[in-house]
Amino acid sequence: MIRIFTKKQSDFIYQNYKSISSQQLANLVNKKFDTNFTATQLRSFKVHHKLKSGYNNYFKPGMIPWNTGTKGLMKANSGSRKPVPIGSKYMKYGKALIKTDTGWKQYSRYVYEKYHDCKLNSNERIYFLDGNNRNFSKKNLTKVTKQEIARIHHEGYFFNNPELNKAGINIVRLKMKVREIDANDRKDK
Repeated sequence: MIRIFTKKQSDFIYQNYKSISSQQLANLVNKKFDTNFTATQLRSFKVHHKLKSGYNNYFKPGMIPWNTGTKGLMKANSGSRKPVPIGSKYMKYGKALIKTDTGWKQYSRYVYEKYHDCKLNSNERIYFLDGNNRNFSKKNLTKVTKQEIARIHHEGYFFNNPELNKAGINIVRLKMKVREIDANDRKDK
């Protein structure tokens, strides 16, 4: 095992470690033995030899913090955010978002609800017929359910052509309705 402190240095540390910080102890050792030990090295020595100095640098009653009287002079910390005005837009994970009075909302849902004067429920999604999620024109947005989107992608009915996408959505809706009717007929028998 490599020891960085000699026997004399260790004895000196044992005699002087009480009620002083590791930095103060390092200064004492370096001054006495003409060395360059750091506070970290002395802290490690104290930990490995189970020496508790009893020194702590906690605030004690009557101590005054360094930033007393600086109200309003301090800068915002990393967690602070300036409020964003309603109507602000930004992109996140490839989706456009807009700030509304109730919070952030997908811009495609917001635009669809404005165009059609309706409220979408949580199961409904907006599908871009031309495949371009930056094209928010009224004729490019259509409402589909989560189940319909799953079937569209499962069966490969997604294209860059709006007419083919409309046809694919209608095929999926038709197949889902046929399955539903078929399942109801089986229950009745």
